[in-house]
Amino acid sequence: MKALLSIRPRTIIAISLALTVLMIATAVIELRQSRLELFQLLRDQATSLAESIEHSSRNVVRSTDRIEEGLAERLLNNAYFIARLDSAGTLTQADLQRICSANQIFRINIFDRRGRRVVGNINPLTEHTGRRPLHTPAGMLGPILNGTTDHLIIGLKESRFGEGQRFAVAVRRTGRRSGAIALNLNIDQLTELRRTIGIGRLMKDLGNNPGIEYAALQDRQGIIAANGQVTEMTAIDADPQIQSALTMDTTLTRVTTIAGREVFEVIRPFRMGEDLDGVLRIGLSMDPVRSAEIRMQRRVLVMSIITLVIGALVMTVIVAGQNARMAQERIHRVETFTGHVLAEMRDAVVVVDQRSMVTIFNHEAEVLFGEPAEHAVGRSVEELFHGPHAALAGAFAHAAAARELILPSPDGPRVLSVSVSENRSASGIVESRTAVIRDLTEQRRLQEELQRKERYSAMGELAAAVAHEIRNPLNAIGMIGQRFAKEFRPVRGVREYQKITDVLVRESRRVNAIIEQFLRFARPPRLHPQQVDVGPWLNGLSTLFATDAKAKHVRFSSQAATGYGVFDHDLMTQVVLNVLRNALEATPRGGSIRLSSSVSSDVLRVVVTDSGSGIAPDVLPKIFDPYFTTKSGGTGLGLPIAHRIVTQHNGEISIESPSGTGTTVTIRIPVASSSAG
Repeated sequence: MKALLSIRPRTIIAISLALTVLMIATAVIELRQSRLELFQLLRDQATSLAESIEHSSRNVVRSTDRIEEGLAERLLNNAYFIARLDSAGTLTQADLQRICSANQIFRINIFDRRGRRVVGNINPLTEHTGRRPLHTPAGMLGPILNGTTDHLIIGLKESRFGEGQRFAVAVRRTGRRSGAIALNLNIDQLTELRRTIGIGRLMKDLGNNPGIEYAALQDRQGIIAANGQVTEMTAIDADPQIQSALTMDTTLTRVTTIAGREVFEVIRPFRMGEDLDGVLRIGLSMDPVRSAEIRMQRRVLVMSIITLVIGALVMTVIVAGQNARMAQERIHRVETFTGHVLAEMRDAVVVVDQRSMVTIFNHEAEVLFGEPAEHAVGRSVEELFHGPHAALAGAFAHAAAARELILPSPDGPRVLSVSVSENRSASGIVESRTAVIRDLTEQRRLQEELQRKERYSAMGELAAAVAHEIRNPLNAIGMIGQRFAKEFRPVRGVREYQKITDVLVRESRRVNAIIEQFLRFARPPRLHPQQVDVGPWLNGLSTLFATDAKAKHVRFSSQAATGYGVFDHDLMTQVVLNVLRNALEATPRGGSIRLSSSVSSDVLRVVVTDSGSGIAPDVLPKIFDPYFTTKSGGTGLGLPIAHRIVTQHNGEISIESPSGTGTTVTIRIPVASSSAG
């Protein structure tokens, strides 16, 4: 206080004014920064909206294309069916009328090789007499009539006499007849669908949203589609900024004036194919931004006035502030030291008070439980750890040495080591409990993997040794059986003798095939990694497997990701086909199997899911053990060999199979897999 009293009033006023100016300047800078952040947020939202509209527009076009493909496929199937009937005999008008009625086909016409109509489902309409047609059958069906192709998808076309649009296909007549068979649909509903879901409709619906002044799709000739509030816009060639966005193929944002209103406009180049088709322009209202700026300006003004008042009192509390600051620094050092210790710990630390409310939740606890510390602190352990984690909440009830808990998670069971200690006051009252939690899941997995590799090595060596000892006498037995079958013939029982020698040779070969499989397991093949396009690779696998699934009446679907990986093409094909065939054996008639994949920056993931009965919990841990099998006649080496191939690629294969709900097999290998195996 003495030091404060010794300061002159002029100095106090000068210091207060300096602090006031500093705080006002800080407020102005904060206002400017807030304005920049607000515009950046608006820019990000506008860009995201433009991207969504671009994707939606493409999806609209793709949807109509898919509808047309489906219509073409259905009409072609009917056309080929009619062609078979036509090759067997003469079709009558009544036959064609029944086919049209049953399949909702508008017209069926059969033409000879000169394009003259032979028969159709209806007779030519009298009102068409004397009218000039827009096109002739001979011109429309030329590629079929001159033998260039055997089928033709004409697609959307105007009616011959201009009475609407049709969707048409044609096929060549088969047998001894020549000519063409044409089918078409009345596509008024498709035209209406295009109108209701088209880009113009999308722009109109978008422009009706609050906060959006307009949305327009524009090319160099003018406006292609826009909402009703847009009447005219600056041409592309007359606006240098739009030309710049097209030239650099980048998204541009700016504040401009349209129809006398200030708007925040985003300009994005729009393409449907390889070439730029135009620009997408979206105008967002600036009213919320200006309102926010006014509020911030008022806030700065009020804060400045308050700062002037407070500045006069600043010097009167300097001494008290210094003392408080020193105390806070000491507390901060202690808290910082404790925080650093907790942050550097590799274990999760959770501290609760005597009411079981969480007071400390370190970074490792956030990572382990996926809960931010600000959400965890202040909640009870029963509220924080509930449901499948209820056992963890019970561990806080009393102090205990380290014990293990197995808790469920989306990635499989997690093994946690939990130790709880108590902090007591001088009177012996428990003030808090501290739980140190360590995730042992990866450690246990590595231990199991090491044990499995040791078993693989030992059993592989045993298999190689046994196979080597068995192979020579087995080959001798097979050769003797072949000689018996070719060089000796008994006087009686020839058929039985031949049957026995055939069984002897066949079984020798089967045992030799099993030995070969043992040897392949004992001596893993050398990898030949190469860059593989994942999409075509999985599509080829799907084609190979689809026939087997169809034969068993099992629905099979696949979804191949785009991207590249580096792995042994043949060995990974063997792994995926092995998993698919296991899924097919486990899936009943009428079930389903799905093959999917995804490629990220570092991992290729292949997933096979079936709707079978699943794998029993007691069987699942043994599924990769060599020679373990639940199939009659199985060798128990299919999945172990697949596991070894995946691990050779530095990857992993996992199986999830809740009882009765099917099985999911996930194969993960690095995108740039090495040949370290």
